[in-house]
Amino acid sequence: MSVFDNDGMEGFYVPESSFREFMKD
Repeated sequence: MSVFDNDGMEGFYVPESSFREFMKD
């Protein structure tokens, strides 16, 4: 499941910014 997070980038939305950084890599 892919959703747009607050940054507007496609990825899994999670409250942990550190996890989001991992997804962006």
